[in-house]
Amino acid sequence: YYGAALPGLWLSEGGQSATGALLDHIIRWHGAGGEPDTAMHARIARRVAELRAVEGENLAARLHVLPDFHGNRSPLADPHAVGVISGLTLDSSFDS
Repeated sequence: YYGAALPGLWLSEGGQSATGALLDHIIRWHGAGGEPDTAMHARIARRVAELRAVEGENLAARLHVLPDFHGNRSPLADPHAVGVISGLTLDSSFDS
């Protein structure tokens, strides 16, 4: 939601447990990650920080994510909404 909390910034709404479950799902689904655990989440966070230092705001410019994998609680309140990740390639490396 653009500008909902602070002018000029995006706000992403998501429950903490639902967000964690989605990240675990992506790690399992991806194939390069292995099993989700605290160490894997820390490894991913470190690598994202490294890549952002190099690529800046263009890090994921080709990706578009609709994170409604568990439905949408607000503002649409649609429990049947589904998630989408657009811009993926066949790259299965850790960095992808």
